Amino acid sequence: MMNTLKELLDKVYLNLQNSDWINQYPDLSEKGVVADSLEAIALNIMPSFVDEKELEDFANKTEESYTETTFKKYINNYSEFLDNVEQEFYNGLLMWFVE
Repeated sequence: MMNTLKELLDKVYLNLQNSDWINQYPDLSEKGVVADSLEAIALNIMPSFVDEKELEDFANKTEESYTETTFKKYINNYSEFLDNVEQEFYNGLLMWFVE
């Protein structure tokens, strides 16, 4: 079970380096590219993991402190959120591959 975005990044990056994906997408050999992709996915799906009643407060708090600690405060099951980010990342790779 992962508890931080850094753990997720390390896991996904290592998995990619030991996979055939790296042959299809050489850019993924750069950790920064993987990090940017994971961050974009996390930001995209994050609102669906925050209780609707807390979304406005969440938005305000992230303007003050844009950190993982803030995210964890508003996302009830953070490890599930990270699992979803990972799943979306690999789904995206499959979609790019199909195209």
